[in-house]
Amino acid sequence: MLLMFFSVLNRVDTGKYTLTFMAQCFYARRIWFVSGHKKFLSGSIIFLSFCQLATGYGRFSFLQPGYVI
Repeated sequence: MLLMFFSVLNRVDTGKYTLTFMAQCFYARRIWFVSGHKKFLSGSIIFLSFCQLATGYGRFSFLQPGYVI
């Protein structure tokens, strides 16, 4: 039962980070068009979005069953 709880918890939280990443990429796309194709502005948003996605996945990788510190 505990194993199922961690599995469901991990899928819900990683889905939350994936959805947030997709929304931020859409936002970066809008900034790309509005700013006149400025690479620095939209590139920094995409970079920070990737960082948030990676740390979100890394945070919940510790909840995997069988993980030993």
